[in-house]
Amino acid sequence: MGLYISGNNSVSLAGVRALSNSTRSLNTSLSRLASGMRLNRAADGPADWAVAESLTSQVRGLGVAEKNVQQGIAMLNTADAGLQTITAHLQRLNEISIEAQNAGANNASLQAEATSIMTAIDNIANNTKFGSVNLLDGSAGAKVIQAGANAGDDITLAAGAFGDVTSATLTLATGVASAANAATFQGEVQAAMTTITTQLAAVGSAQIQMENQLNTIGIQRENFSSAETSVRGADIAAESANLTRQQILQQAAAAALAQANQMPSIALKLLQ
Repeated sequence: MGLYISGNNSVSLAGVRALSNSTRSLNTSLSRLASGMRLNRAADGPADWAVAESLTSQVRGLGVAEKNVQQGIAMLNTADAGLQTITAHLQRLNEISIEAQNAGANNASLQAEATSIMTAIDNIANNTKFGSVNLLDGSAGAKVIQAGANAGDDITLAAGAFGDVTSATLTLATGVASAANAATFQGEVQAAMTTITTQLAAVGSAQIQMENQLNTIGIQRENFSSAETSVRGADIAAESANLTRQQILQQAAAAALAQANQMPSIALKLLQ
């Protein structure tokens, strides 16, 4: 190769290009190592970036769905607690009705206690709420829980879990003012207990379904998160090796550029 004074120093330009490339690659490796992420901008891999964002959307959506299901379980637990308390009251009403059928029973006192218990049942039915939703007066209806990251991933809690359990709906009407009334009333109480048991079964089935869904969401979230990391995350070992390589290339390019820049001056020395 000849030595030239005028014109472009092509060797120097090649050195500049090599130094620029190695510096850019070095900066990329440093960025990946600093962030722990292979994809720090869309230009790092447009197709992978789109996949990673889709996975991120799934992970975050499942996080919200998990909260939704937990709230659904809490709502069912609230209904369950109210129904359990009503069941205990009905058990006592059954005892009162049996006692009131006995000769010499103080039916007036027993009737007063029965009336007090039925008032307590009505208070529970009318005031068992989750937020602003009354759960045991029949006004709740079916409830839809968004239980996944995508539209349509929902669970419907049947209205049967939130039925009306006021004393009027349970037809607790006859009372125990007399032995004959007490016998009729016992039948009413036992029918009411069957109604409550059926509603509790509906609540329990819904609780199991929601708890299973919560477990499923946890597994899905774990899998999507792992997939996102594999797409977006940096391989630290590989990036460390690449960093060392680019550092060597950068130093070599800088040294070569320095030599290339001195070539015109060497040509001048030949004229001395």
